[in-house]
Amino acid sequence: MNRLITKLSLLLCLLLVVGCHKDYDEAQDTASEEQTAKSKTSENDSENSTSNSESSDTSQNSKNSENSENPTNSEIKNSTDSQKNTSDSLGQSITEGRTEDALSAIDSGRIDLNSLDQDGNSIINRAMVYRRDKIFTKLLNNPNVNLNQKDSDGKTLFIKASTYGRTENVLEMLNLDSDKIDFDAVDENGRSALFWAASFGKLDTVKVLVESGKVDLTLKDRYKRNALMMAAYKGQTEVVQYMIESDKFNLEEKDVFERTAFLTASYEGQTKTALMMLYSGQIEIESRDISGSTAFILAAFKGHSELVIAMIDSRKIDIEAQDTYGNTAYIRASYKDQSRTVAAMIESDKINLSTVNKADKTAYTIALEEKNEAVIYEMIKSGKY
Repeated sequence: MNRLITKLSLLLCLLLVVGCHKDYDEAQDTASEEQTAKSKTSENDSENSTSNSESSDTSQNSKNSENSENPTNSEIKNSTDSQKNTSDSLGQSITEGRTEDALSAIDSGRIDLNSLDQDGNSIINRAMVYRRDKIFTKLLNNPNVNLNQKDSDGKTLFIKASTYGRTENVLEMLNLDSDKIDFDAVDENGRSALFWAASFGKLDTVKVLVESGKVDLTLKDRYKRNALMMAAYKGQTEVVQYMIESDKFNLEEKDVFERTAFLTASYEGQTKTALMMLYSGQIEIESRDISGSTAFILAAFKGHSELVIAMIDSRKIDIEAQDTYGNTAYIRASYKDQSRTVAAMIESDKINLSTVNKADKTAYTIALEEKNEAVIYEMIKSGKY
């Protein structure tokens, strides 16, 4: 019996040992599987990390590539500033007469040749103003230069060259085709190169423009004045005389006030110009403006006593002509308190002092009504009232 119990105990112990070994093996297998799983997970994470890193690098490289193709605002600004500085440098070279430096800068192709300086003037305009003829010619024949560009004051290069009387430059431009330069370009007041040359008395330039056959001689500005009227307005006698003798201008053309060149010169008190026209024998002396005033009436009205007396002495003027309201030159002078003119007219002893207008008033009556004391004094002092 005891032997049986002993054998059973030994068998039980043996089973327990086998069971423990099995549990240990299963535990080892489980641990090994978990370790393998972890290893695989780590590998996957590593692959994902590597993939994400590569994707990030690729994206960054793509952005860098795009940025390299598209300049930033800072780069654009730097480029613009650089170009402006280069243009300013060219302008300085022109001003200082450094011809070779200027020509090299033009040839570089890195300069905006149509840029304006701080005063609103173009590069080629500066070359013209400073008489840098070699640079001017170089720019004039450069296809990148806009010859019809207007400066800040609304004038083209052709207008400015004519204004300054730069006849050689004007001739150079006139030799270009009309599709490259507009010879009839106008400023904001509708005035062309011929207007300005005539206005400033640039006779040689005016002659070149008129005789070129490329300039419209009939152009009018916003006040309906032509180049002849502008010359008369400014008292440019030689220019006016040339225009009259050229037989290419309508001498009786009228502006918005219905004044001819002769009426305009008389109104403005341009004595030398008005008298030249008066004695030319080619104008209508008694032409009238919108108020029915003649040149003589306008001169008296504006108080141009020297011109008034010269007109009286010419014996070519109707000194008793009346305007739309029946006013003579003497009455208009009295109305405007032009005492010196009134005194000169009285002294000439050729004026009818008692003429009345359509309101049945004499010069003396009007002077009293207007309280023009200086005129009244001259009238009384003459002893003829």
